[in-house]
Amino acid sequence: MATLIAGWIGQTWGYNVAFGIAGFGKLISLVTFLIGMRWLGDNGKPPQGEHAVRLPGRIRPVVPVLVGMVGRAWSPPSCCATRRRRAR
Repeated sequence: MATLIAGWIGQTWGYNVAFGIAGFGKLISLVTFLIGMRWLGDNGKPPQGEHAVRLPGRIRPVVPVLVGMVGRAWSPPSCCATRRRRAR
């Protein structure tokens, strides 16, 4: 449902507005989660003991950055080029 609404807002009022509204929705979700944490108890916490997954300390922040860089490198630049051509 949110995908359809965001697409409609992007087509109607522009994608700057759609991304702004999506960011505001994420902020509301974060506040809701932080308020509701007291009712979660131990649910959602990382596993402890033998079930815990241990990664080297330096790999944790590097992996998302590398995934983002690879995804950006593989993304087709045609979406931006066609938009610029239409604007001329």
